[in-house]
Amino acid sequence: MSIFYYELIDCDQECDSLALVAYGGTLSQFLKIFYGIPPVSPYAILTGDIGVHHIQITKNMKKTFFLNRQDHLEGL
Repeated sequence: MSIFYYELIDCDQECDSLALVAYGGTLSQFLKIFYGIPPVSPYAILTGDIGVHHIQITKNMKKTFFLNRQDHLEGL
């Protein structure tokens, strides 16, 4: 399994959420870890408790995906 590096980033002061950035691995691997049942990532519990609005997932600093609470995925 790939090694993931997680970093919590504060939004601007007008934003009441945080963004979680993951480096390395694939999007599907990250989603399996983040949304595992039960959650196997401590961030899944942490971000759920603080109410994250958007999750920013960056792979090799080239592709960025945004995942919202309704699990709709958009690729840029």
